[in-house]
Amino acid sequence: MLLNANELPNKIWAAVIPFLKGPQVAPIDRLPNDLLAEVFMHTLCFNGFGSSTERSRLPLEPLTVSHVSRRWRSTALSHSALWSTIWLDRPRLAHLHMLELWLERSQSAKLVIYLRQAPPNSQFSDPNEYELTEQILNRLRAELHRWYRITLFFAHGPQNALLLLPQDRTAAPLLSHVHLATNELWDRPSRIQAETTLHSYASVKSLVVHQSTLQIHVDWNNLSELDTNQVGSPVANYMAVLKLCRSLTRAEFRVVPDRPDAPFVRPSLRVGLPNLASLTLHLDHTDAGPLFDCLVLPVLQNLVLRYARSPHRSNDPNALRLLLARSGPSCILKRFSLQDNPRTRDPNAAYHLAFLHSPQMAGLIELFLQVDLCDAVLRFLTLGDAEDGTPRNLPDLLVLSLSDLKGDHLEDLELYRMVVSRLGAGESLREAYFKLCLKGHSDSRVLPLLFERCRERIELKVYLATCEDAHSKSGWYKSAPIPGGYLTDAL
Repeated sequence: MLLNANELPNKIWAAVIPFLKGPQVAPIDRLPNDLLAEVFMHTLCFNGFGSSTERSRLPLEPLTVSHVSRRWRSTALSHSALWSTIWLDRPRLAHLHMLELWLERSQSAKLVIYLRQAPPNSQFSDPNEYELTEQILNRLRAELHRWYRITLFFAHGPQNALLLLPQDRTAAPLLSHVHLATNELWDRPSRIQAETTLHSYASVKSLVVHQSTLQIHVDWNNLSELDTNQVGSPVANYMAVLKLCRSLTRAEFRVVPDRPDAPFVRPSLRVGLPNLASLTLHLDHTDAGPLFDCLVLPVLQNLVLRYARSPHRSNDPNALRLLLARSGPSCILKRFSLQDNPRTRDPNAAYHLAFLHSPQMAGLIELFLQVDLCDAVLRFLTLGDAEDGTPRNLPDLLVLSLSDLKGDHLEDLELYRMVVSRLGAGESLREAYFKLCLKGHSDSRVLPLLFERCRERIELKVYLATCEDAHSKSGWYKSAPIPGGYLTDAL
């Protein structure tokens, strides 16, 4: 609401007049150009692969930013990296002009290229998509020396423009990541030629193995990153490949059960990966133990375990403890994520907490649990007092995330005690995210106190699951500041 001059005290009006008459500078316009460009880079994280049930749209965020003001345009046009990521989702005629504009404004920056075709029977398929893809690939081929990361999903027949790429190993000196997916319309010779060309470039260090990947001409020894999440393999197959991947620093595997008649993979044939710092396992109807038994990972820092349809309570916690101990004193985990949807409930969470008992887990700074939560988990994570000898499990946590929208209703007081115990004077919790069922639901008397204690100290977010109580509210919990603040530690 605008106020007249006679409605404002004279002193306030005297202070307001210079601002109304003087030049107004928005806070964001006070930022240096380089910093403003960094803001653009971190906020325009658009995923150009939209839903296949919707029409494709052009990722025009950088173009939009460049039309806000003269200064923003100058900053956007002078920052070539802002235009170096090119999304081509289900190619249309408009993509050709967009591609030319992005290539021009990206100047000599490394190119990150995403291209996806629509299946021929899709309601949003275009009869000219194959020809448009040919034009796009022909234009991109001229910029091969700038390719940095490519993701190509083909749904039509062999693209001749791709098969014409030079087979010289040094032709793409910057290309580090390749994700190529073809379909049954590609004949075997065309698939072999495309994979041979792309996988053989000397600079390729990162590879995503797709269901269609033939894996014939992969330089395993040269890889530092390997992703097989798109296609599962049994442990024996992984051991055969990992013997060749001595340079891996990051790996993401999907593990599936062996055939009933498959030979036993002997742990004596262990493989050491001296540089592997990050490992993600997707486990379908199988355990991680057989793979853990065959590995030595001396510099492992990040571990993610995602179980799908876990068949039973396995020996994985003990197998993980032995792996960490076997890998030596330099193996100290910093980040651990566990996702499991067990068939049977665990009232004491003994199985899932067993993963955290290893000495190599003591230095965790980030923990993510999507498991069958109960109050025992909150009590385990509550920091005790060194003076009275109560346990201080995982004292260095900076980020904590707990999720279970279908499990037991947890005590709000236990949640409060756990979080508050980690608000120490030193290096304390910085971020806490909870998606859970809570006693008291949205009417909890403890949650407002918890938010008040954490306000301006840590980033706290709580999502309350839907429950049978018709009066409770589900969704992200919000709490207004308590007048006068929260001044007691009575709880």
